[in-house]
Amino acid sequence: MAKGPVQCERVRFEDPETGVMGWQLTSFPAHSAHFSYHQNNFTPDSKTLLVRSQRMAARDAPWDLYRVDADGLNLVQLTDTDDVRGAVMGPDGAWVYFTRGGSLWRVALSDQRAEEIARCDEMEGSTFIEGYLSHDGAYHFSRAALKGGEPAVVRFGLDGSAARVIRPGSAAINGVDPAGHGIAAVVVREGKEIYLTYDYDGAHDEYFGPNAFAHSSWLFGTGKIQGCGRWGVHALLLMERGREPTPLVEGPYFWHSGSSYDGRWIIADTNWPNEGLWLASVEGREARRLCRTPNTAGHPQWGHGHPCFSLDGKTVVFDADPHGVGQVFAVGVPDKLKEELLP
Repeated sequence: MAKGPVQCERVRFEDPETGVMGWQLTSFPAHSAHFSYHQNNFTPDSKTLLVRSQRMAARDAPWDLYRVDADGLNLVQLTDTDDVRGAVMGPDGAWVYFTRGGSLWRVALSDQRAEEIARCDEMEGSTFIEGYLSHDGAYHFSRAALKGGEPAVVRFGLDGSAARVIRPGSAAINGVDPAGHGIAAVVVREGKEIYLTYDYDGAHDEYFGPNAFAHSSWLFGTGKIQGCGRWGVHALLLMERGREPTPLVEGPYFWHSGSSYDGRWIIADTNWPNEGLWLASVEGREARRLCRTPNTAGHPQWGHGHPCFSLDGKTVVFDADPHGVGQVFAVGVPDKLKEELLP
């Protein structure tokens, strides 16, 4: 399938219970998904986001990258090559960065031209679809496998420099804090799961706290970790370095949660039962349903919401599989709802 603009696939979405409106952004009968809450994948103006879609309805079908506006217009295929992994929106919104084999590439949102930037000879390839950027936009980090099969974290400079293996023996990375607090990772130490952080050279491991979360990420800009409690804990949790996680707000069983980029809001999907997406105010310590979601919330990843915010916090993106095929949705966050959640 050739790169370039494709036919608009948007379908109007409205929750009859809350009145929240938005769009189903993709509709092609092959799995599509957005990129998760660990890393920004919107352009700086919050107008356009990065998504991925399988080339055909087959279990081993390759994934291509697409750009699409948050209102479902301007759907454009960016890549048409196999083995696209480690993908992330660039800091200026002009390029998307990704890995193929042992190389870092970039593709332009404007005209889809692709360029190889750098190569790491020790790297066989990325093992994860998503990549991560440093807070200053200087580096790309990828979960990778080395040529001998050993897991690792590999760092590339976006300027083509500094391609090196920084964490041989471990591909643990759970997000890079956009405020510069380092790279977070969940690891096992003495039989227990813990959070730690390390720097951009893969050094200076520092204990953060116990991993009491089902799923979690940075509370952006604060140096704290936010996330959902493990099964049985019906609460969103916050954790400061060196302390135990504490409940922020109770409610249904929160499953996956993402932070707004100002650290003031958390958006979470739910399960057992699926109660839709809930918006929580960090300041107000209150949460309320944003909308119901048509996802099955079973084992397949395409049935998980994995909600995340746009950079301006006005849009929430999530995945759902209303007809058995994963698709990408975007909804607006009403100002009135935010006002009601504040103290």
